[in-house]
Amino acid sequence: MFAKPAAGLDVFHPAWPAQLVVFLASEAAADVTGQGFVVWGGTVSLVKGWHHVHALTNHDAAWTAEDLVARKDDLFGPHARQPEM
Repeated sequence: MFAKPAAGLDVFHPAWPAQLVVFLASEAAADVTGQGFVVWGGTVSLVKGWHHVHALTNHDAAWTAEDLVARKDDLFGPHARQPEM
């Protein structure tokens, strides 16, 4: 399941979640705290508990930190950037 495919995007490559970490460490994400995410290939999902509540999908490539900075509002959609109690 986790083997690199012969062609196309390697959805389990460790670089993709690393790009989310770079985004979260950036000044652009200074207002984001206590959130959970799942990253695989070209999809970054915001999760609440065990549920995906919003996602960005790029069918051609994985997201870079720069992409996530530019699409931050789209990533969260109508959901808060801090946990809702």
